[in-house]
Amino acid sequence: MKIDLTFTLLLSLSLSFSTHAQESFDQRQLDVYFHPQQWVADTSMSNFEDGYLKSLANYLIGDFDLSERILKRAAVNDSTVTPSLQVYRYLLLCKIYRSKGQYVFSLDMLSEALSIATEEGDPQLLSKVYVEYMEQLRATHQYDEALNYVPLLQELEPEMNPETRIRFWHRYAAVLLEMGNHEYEKSDELLQKAIRWSDSLNLPWHSAAANLDYGYVHYNNRVNGKYYLDPMQYFRKSYRLNDQLGHLVDRTSALHNMARYYLLDEKYDSADYCLLKMLRPAVRHNWVSVQANVWDSRGVVFEAQGDYDSALFAIRKYHDLKMLEYRDNNSNLIAEMSAKLGAVSARNALLESENQRFQTSQLLTKESRMKKIFIGMNILLITLIAIIIYLFLQQKKNLKKLTEQGVQIERTNNRLTKTLEQKDMIYRELHHRVKNNLANLSGLIYLQERSLASEEAKSALMETRNRIQAMSVIHEGLYQTDDIVQIQLQSYFEDLLMRLLSVYEDEKLRIDWVVDCEEMTLSIESALPLAMIINELLTNSLKYAFKENRKGVLRIEGSMDEVGNWWVSVTDDGPGIPSTFDLAANKTLGMSLVQILSEDIGASFEYVYENQLSRSIVRYNGNDVR
Repeated sequence: MKIDLTFTLLLSLSLSFSTHAQESFDQRQLDVYFHPQQWVADTSMSNFEDGYLKSLANYLIGDFDLSERILKRAAVNDSTVTPSLQVYRYLLLCKIYRSKGQYVFSLDMLSEALSIATEEGDPQLLSKVYVEYMEQLRATHQYDEALNYVPLLQELEPEMNPETRIRFWHRYAAVLLEMGNHEYEKSDELLQKAIRWSDSLNLPWHSAAANLDYGYVHYNNRVNGKYYLDPMQYFRKSYRLNDQLGHLVDRTSALHNMARYYLLDEKYDSADYCLLKMLRPAVRHNWVSVQANVWDSRGVVFEAQGDYDSALFAIRKYHDLKMLEYRDNNSNLIAEMSAKLGAVSARNALLESENQRFQTSQLLTKESRMKKIFIGMNILLITLIAIIIYLFLQQKKNLKKLTEQGVQIERTNNRLTKTLEQKDMIYRELHHRVKNNLANLSGLIYLQERSLASEEAKSALMETRNRIQAMSVIHEGLYQTDDIVQIQLQSYFEDLLMRLLSVYEDEKLRIDWVVDCEEMTLSIESALPLAMIINELLTNSLKYAFKENRKGVLRIEGSMDEVGNWWVSVTDDGPGIPSTFDLAANKTLGMSLVQILSEDIGASFEYVYENQLSRSIVRYNGNDVR
């Protein structure tokens, strides 16, 4: 009876001590989440628990390599490592490897954690492992497999501690969001519940994660460019909480979502500010994947701002970082496979050696020799198979890498093609609007012209309308053709002449006209001033060369040579300009425009009258023709 009583007392004391130790550990772990920077600075580490907590602190600030080294060093020859602490260790290693993009390693750590948790039969440990499995599958885009863990977790939910339950809610919501099946109501419900519990229990890191995902719900639920709730307030709250806690990795995730919000709203300076804030810690802690995402988004910013050189630089940086990430991941996979093959080979060699000694003691020397030959052949065969498998896997990895690079290049090409198409559309719309505005202006002048009594004022306004129409025809031609920067002079001069003839239709002019400017193409910078010049010359001919209903000839001619020199002339068979008329001293608006515009495009203007023909010539010696 005394022995039973003593045993019961010892068991009660043991359970009480274990519970107290677990509560102490949980309290210290909460302190790490609140003050990771203080734990990083603390150099004392007396046992595995201290090492685990210091490793967790380094993970929270984003120093994954140091976190991994501390955790591995702390586990060596430490008898204080309980099964529950082993599960915590493997789960933290899983998060570290996942953050570094080493998904095979992280999956191995989860398998180890699940094995221990299952053996212990502790629902608290099992629920933590299941939540991490769901997050692992979400990170690798295996959403249907991730949802398989939801019923298991819902069954364990009554026995979960509050922190695990909150993490389950917002990770479940994240899976639903990223599946793209628009289950916004379910995600909204889970995240609101997670936010309420986090705030009431003072777990700000979970509140930050839930607010980030809640903002993402409304970011995806944008209708006709408007949000039901502005997601930016939740992104900023997540950023503020993580910044106060010093959780750099999660703060970076909040900045990334803020940048995407600004990109969608075309606030490119604000987006770039967020991206630069992401880049600094990413470079400091060598987060290659985050750096790649930053440069990918900065490429979009530069492209939208029209800074194509910077956009190209950003795309190259993105590709370089992605290649570095792929190389690192491949190196880690090769190292892992080599280690596993080495362990298997060592076990096989040990078994074969023991078998060989047993057979040697039982068989004759001849039989032993035959066995050795057989073993040697097996080793050779295994080696050949291993080499073949290695070469096959290497080729498969290289092929996968090339395929992924091809996809990235194709995406980049598609993005650039889309940008060029958008630019072309913008140019066409610009010319269309300019043409419409000029037409509106011409209409206003026409209304003013009709209201005037003075014939001289009407004539001046009509000439002004003709000049505006000359510019309008240029822009009309640009948005109707495939080439938005080059002008075909033949079709343009024909159109311009027909419009001017329609203006003078009341005078019943009898004119035989010819336009001969085939294969002449000018840039818009030269074509627009030239159009104004030709308009003035044609107007002058129509006003003065064919008076009293005289039948006559009007010609527009032009030519260019191989090096880019060109000339355009307007010729009529009218009486011409009197010999006493001084062109250089003339101050009329029309001739002043001709002189000024000729100088603007680097051309010369000359007038000749010979063989009963009046000829005005604009001549250019340069390299403007393309």
